[in-house]
Amino acid sequence: MAVTSNYLVVGAYWGGDYPDIDNLHYFDLTSGALTKSVNLGDEEVKQLSIVENSVYLGTSSYASKSYYTVKLIKMDLASDDILWTFNPEYEADHTYIFENRSIAVDENGRAFCIIRKQHGVEPSNIYIINDDGTLSTTVPIPEDNPEIFNILIDKDNNFYSAIPTYAKYSPDGGRVWDFYTGTTVPNGNFRTGCLLGDNGYVYHAEDGGILNVNTEGEIAWAKYNETQFTKPGYPLLNNDGDMVVVGDLFVSCIKGDGAKIQDAPWPRVYQNNGNTSSR
Repeated sequence: MAVTSNYLVVGAYWGGDYPDIDNLHYFDLTSGALTKSVNLGDEEVKQLSIVENSVYLGTSSYASKSYYTVKLIKMDLASDDILWTFNPEYEADHTYIFENRSIAVDENGRAFCIIRKQHGVEPSNIYIINDDGTLSTTVPIPEDNPEIFNILIDKDNNFYSAIPTYAKYSPDGGRVWDFYTGTTVPNGNFRTGCLLGDNGYVYHAEDGGILNVNTEGEIAWAKYNETQFTKPGYPLLNNDGDMVVVGDLFVSCIKGDGAKIQDAPWPRVYQNNGNTSSR
């Protein structure tokens, strides 16, 4: 799901026994009326992000012998024309899946997606796709921490892998620092989202607590036990620099360190132009 100034856009399963069902549905934000639908054939929409006038779709489709592969599609928001399709190289007889919850896009229009084999212990890869659909670079995730679930991009186009492995990369994919949560905090089960502060810190909420990671890849502060968080969602930083967290039957505001949300390409929580989708 993604939101623009005019539409709520929802990706749907392609239908199984009903192959003619449309995959992408546009609803008017004011009336809630369905304004149009787009049929993507046998593609199942797994990821959906909208940046300005472009729709980025992460889709999955049948390959052979009950195996599935994924691809990244860029479409024009108004015309529904497919601008390009990126197909990673795959080994035969394996199913591949997206790890990331949304397709991150940097200031240069490069799209980031995380792909791995569904079974086995091989690590994920971050694919960075240029604005014209060509491959910019592939960044392998460290083998000792094979899964990540989020990509953050700062105002300088450095990007961060997050949950459960935090790492900062330069725009060309070079590692700046890394930090693994499970070895240093009480709970390694980091499955929710993160955001970047204007101080360069990564802020995160998890079951049982909150923490942030500083510009050197170290825990700046953490708060546990007394929070009693259960299934928290993405944290927010308010105008006073406090952290607001919403989860199962609770809303909490925790005194923060004064940082505001960074005016960065991803995620854009306050200056949302549709690219905070697929939570």
